[in-house]
Amino acid sequence: MLSFLFKKREKEDSSIQKFQDEHQDLLNSFNNILELANSSKFQELEVKISNFIDIFMEHIKKEADEIYEFLERNLDPHKDYLLLNEIQTIKKDMVPIRKKVNILTLKYRSLNKDNIKNFIDDFSYLGGVLIKRIDIEENKLFKYYSKKKKR
Repeated sequence: MLSFLFKKREKEDSSIQKFQDEHQDLLNSFNNILELANSSKFQELEVKISNFIDIFMEHIKKEADEIYEFLERNLDPHKDYLLLNEIQTIKKDMVPIRKKVNILTLKYRSLNKDNIKNFIDDFSYLGGVLIKRIDIEENKLFKYYSKKKKR
């Protein structure tokens, strides 16, 4: 289980809480998919993968539109240069990730014993990206977002 990322949360505003809840749901779904993949439950797996990818793509778009754009507009370009640079890097990194998700969707439309190992490897890469992004957001960006929203 990947819940180690979720330390005791301080009372957050509703937007942050919503995103944190979605993070937990995404991680739970990710773990469930890996369990199904390792159990070779192919039919159930294909539905779960499709749902996960839809939710993941929608989630990153909502965060980009709400959190990232807000921070870019409200951070001081001189004082907060490093954070703004990190935000730009994260946004730029999402382009190849979106492509990877699309390729993953096409490549594994039909799962079977011959391609499940490769799927697990490719899907685990996506999980690593998800974990890294959640860590940066929850331990850094959300704090800045909350501070700027209160002003």
